[in-house]
Amino acid sequence: MPGQSGPTPIKRIDMGGLFTLILIALLGLTFIAKVLLQHQIRDLEADYYERLAQHSELREAWGQMMLESAHLTAPLLVEQQARSQLNMRKPQERQYLVLTEENEP
Repeated sequence: MPGQSGPTPIKRIDMGGLFTLILIALLGLTFIAKVLLQHQIRDLEADYYERLAQHSELREAWGQMMLESAHLTAPLLVEQQARSQLNMRKPQERQYLVLTEENEP
């Protein structure tokens, strides 16, 4: 059988180099995606902490306004200002003017 030649084997295409190149390209793309994602995370964290500080300041201002509102609407203060600045009296408070005759000597 040495003289007979059988079917020739199909040559295998060497794909090892191409496979390695594809893996390196995918690795590079994932590295770039990771860097971009970390950058976005840092930006979002900075924005979050900035808004958290703003929220804290607004809560403090709201608390101060509530205290001021409670003080300005206190019944005693309102009554005092109505009496002193507007010369107002309560409806049940009546003033009577008593006239007396004076004997002139």
